[in-house]
Order: sequence, then structure tokens, then C-alpha cells
Amino acid sequence: MGLIELQALKDRKDLAALLGVKPSALSYLLYYVPDTKKYQKFEIDKKSGGTRKITAPIGAMKAVQNRLADILYDCCDDVDKANNRRCVSHGFRRGRSIYTNAYEHRHKRFVLNLDLADFFPSINFGRVRGFFIKSVDFKLNPAVATAIAQIACFENSLPQGSPCSPVIADLVAGALDARLVKLAKSARCTYTRYADDITFSTNKKLFPLDIAYQNSLSLSEWHLSEKLASRINGAGFSINVPKTRMQGRHTRQLVTGLTVNEKVNIRASYYRSARAMAQNLFATGKYHLPSKKGGNPSEPQAPEITNLNPLAGILSHIHYIRDRADRRERTEKKKNPTATRSLYRKFLFFKYFVDLKRPLIICEGKTDSIYLRSAVKKLSQAQKNLLGADGKPIFSIFNQNGSASEILQLEGGSEPLKIFLQDYEKKLGPYYYSPLKCPVIVLIDNDEGASSVFAFYKGKLKSDMSLKSIDSFYHVHKNLYVIKTPELGASGKSCIEDLFMQKALSTEIDGKSFATGLSKAAFAEKVVLKDMSTIDFSGFNPVFDRILAVINHYKPEVV
Repeated sequence: MGLIELQALKDRKDLAALLGVKPSALSYLLYYVPDTKKYQKFEIDKKSGGTRKITAPIGAMKAVQNRLADILYDCCDDVDKANNRRCVSHGFRRGRSIYTNAYEHRHKRFVLNLDLADFFPSINFGRVRGFFIKSVDFKLNPAVATAIAQIACFENSLPQGSPCSPVIADLVAGALDARLVKLAKSARCTYTRYADDITFSTNKKLFPLDIAYQNSLSLSEWHLSEKLASRINGAGFSINVPKTRMQGRHTRQLVTGLTVNEKVNIRASYYRSARAMAQNLFATGKYHLPSKKGGNPSEPQAPEITNLNPLAGILSHIHYIRDRADRRERTEKKKNPTATRSLYRKFLFFKYFVDLKRPLIICEGKTDSIYLRSAVKKLSQAQKNLLGADGKPIFSIFNQNGSASEILQLEGGSEPLKIFLQDYEKKLGPYYYSPLKCPVIVLIDNDEGASSVFAFYKGKLKSDMSLKSIDSFYHVHKNLYVIKTPELGASGKSCIEDLFMQKALSTEIDGKSFATGLSKAAFAEKVVLKDMSTIDFSGFNPVFDRILAVINHYKPEVV
């Protein structure tokens, strides 16, 4: 859904249909459901100290706002394409990030940063409604614009925590961008904006007075020009003056937290801190988060934590930035990984295989994971032994669509799995803290493609694994196991698709069924996921029996 569909709407009923809800349900949500049933309020810590108030939608309101956000992001793409213009906003835009924002300001003599104050709260109901009515790019029916503003706003402003606040705020701030792009061009500066973070940069010998000037009594102090301030205020925003900073070529220049003096990079101190946290984690299972005061020795050290999520976010961020800056081919990155990539890979190995919280299943490919997740969801309604006390499956399935699959080199097929099995013992070595509380179970098709896995297992353990072997599982090392799809017929050969009943395999999409050339991806997406409620997954029971056999067999060592 995009701009054309949105512009065609006449009223709130039409908008409800586009959002996939009944008009009566949308009206009830907007006018009758109490605020406490639509939003929850809480505070989170800021990196710079203090707290930020979050108002997050819940339930039906969250679902509607998510759908509205998706539509508006599509509209952004349509607007940019139609106008054939270079977008200077890098926050809340598809394909853009803090990296692309910082990239525009590399190798500059001067870099000026300033922040807008109260970015979301300053955009009220009237501004949202007025934008969608008056914007030359949207020109929506007033009734539709009103309904969008009612969905998006809470207590007369865009709430921080709503999935549609970022894209709407970015659209409203487009008028500010137009003014500041014009000013930057006349001053021969580069301009970008990432949400409320604005950056001007230039290679001119003197920074343009039309944008900022030095205090004559204190040359280290800079002030924004009246021309710049008036354009920001005139667009309905205000400046957070204390956060204004000028950075010269011979100082560390930061844009949205990234250094840009030579290339876009992570601060060295930030990486060293992350590396130290990871090393502590691998040695003890615990680590300290850095002080919000920037590591001031006089500040008390934060308590040790075992939650992997904060460190996962830090290392993912570092890897994302440095991997973008690494211009080598993907195969070369894998063959000769940087220290950053190696550290992130080591952390992911620890997270998924060493300190896992429940048994983990690794399939040969993306489609196999889809089959297995669908089968669990369907069969667990009858087979309660597949569910834990929390009502969730007693095992998790490795996501081969995520970046972890690429970093860990588990992107599908039997050959990567063979290498994984082969190197597992060696890769466990560096972890002094190694709880291994749950098994890691590799599921392979019992066909010729698994010959390398069969050969590895025989060579390592001098035990039989073949097309005809019928063991429930094969123990490789410590918490690592292999199971096969059930042996079928005289040859024993089988693949995971053989577990589906003929009815599902015969379902045609565009004149093709799985048996007559429909791809695995199309079968998984257009048959299995689409018709999950009607598909008979009982053929997967033998696989789940083998998974349960492994879980019952594995006894972790006491750490």
C-alpha cells in the first residue's frame, strides 16, 4: 500500500479498511477504549544521564499504529521516487541509518552538530493533521488526515514509543529540511538530519557566519546564527542550545556517535570497552556495563549482569558500522575476518551454543525452519509435551534469516553444518565459563546431501551414521547432537518435505505444485505459512520424538 491508495481514501471508514480493521472497531478504539488500555507509560535511562519518558501503545492500538507506520513508510518511498530528490533525512528511513548520516560528513574541516528540543512532543495533533492536508506530496482528505492524527497522537502530541511517531515526525520535519538545505547550499555546506540531530559540515577555511560564529571573547564557544535559528523556529521547532558543538579537523569529530575524521568508525574507547565486557563474559558469565558518566573513576562501578541483550546490542552496533566500512567482498570478509567480526562471531557462538537457555534446533536451510516452526505451532495444541511451563515450545529454532546465520557461517546446506560439527569442540575451548545447560540439535535430511556429515561422524566417533541407520540421535561432543529425518523405504532416504501429506505437496501455486517444480521458498511461504491451519503436520511427529529423545538424554555438567 502506498501514496496512491492513501490519497484515494474519502473518510475514516476507508482508512480502517486500508489498515485491515473494521470501521466500527477503529471507532471503538479511538473513542471508547480508555487510555490505560491503549498506552503504558514508563521511563528509560538516557546515555547522557537522566531518564526519558516513554508512552508505548499496547494491544489493538499498537497493531493499528504498526500498520499505519508501514503504509507511511511506503508513502515516503513513493514521494522520494516521484520527486527524484536526494533525501537528507537519515533517521526512520528505509535503507538509511546513523552510518549513512555520518558518511556525508567525512574528511571535513568543520563539523557542526545541533539538536532539536522535544522533537516528538513539539509535534501536536494540529500539526499532524495539517501536514497531511496541506502537504503538496500528500493532500489527503481532511477526514482521513483527522483520523490519522487521532491514531498517531496521544495527549495532543506524538508519543515517544509509538511505532508511527518516527515516520510522521520525519515527514513533518521535511519542511525544516527544505529550509536548511537551501541555507546550507548558499553557505557551501553539507547538511543532514537524523531525527532531532542536525549536522552541517564544510571544508571552507572559515566556517560560514550565516550558520554559526565564534564568541569573540572565547574562541572555543560557538553560537548559531540568527538566520539559522529563525529558520528552525519558523518551521515549528526549537534548538537544544547546550548540545550545540563545533568540531575542528584536529579534534575527534563525531556525527550521531560515529567518528568521521577519516572514515566512518566506532570510537576506539567504545570498542575497547565492548571487548573487555565480552572477555569478562566468556571468563565468568558476567560483565559490567560502562558508566553513563563515560567511565569516570570516581563513579561507582555498575553491578555485574548476566543478561546478554545489552552486550548483544553493543556488539551488533559495532559490527554493523565497521562491516559497512569494510569494502571487501563478502567471501573475503568470511575468509579473513577482522578483529571486530571475530569478536562478534565469538559472542554469538557463546549466546547460541554455550549459554543457551533452552534446547536449540539448527536446520539445513531457511525453509526447513519455517516447516518446523509451523509444525510446532500446530501440533503443540495436542502434544503438550512440546510446551514448557511458560506455554512456549521447550526448544527454539535457529533463525537462518538473521545476521547471526551469516556471521556464524550457518547459512544453509549440509556442508556448512559439517564444518560446524567438525569445529565445535575447538570453538568451545576459549570459553572458561561454559555452562552448556541445553543441547544443540542439528537436523539434517537423510539423503545423499548428508554424506559429508555421515563421513565426519564415522571418522570422529568410529560409529555408524548412514541412510539406513535408525538411531534416534547421534551424540557428537558435549551438548552437540545430530538427528536425521525419519528413514523411509528400503533405501532409508528421506528429506524434510517427505513429512508433509500428499495434499499439501499437491497444492498448486501458479500452476505448479511442489512435486512439479514449485520452489522450496514458494512452497514454504505460499503453502505452508498460508494454509497452516488446514495442513496435517502429523508426519513431523517422528522428528519431534527424536528431539525429545535428545533432550531427555542430555545431562549438563555442573559448572
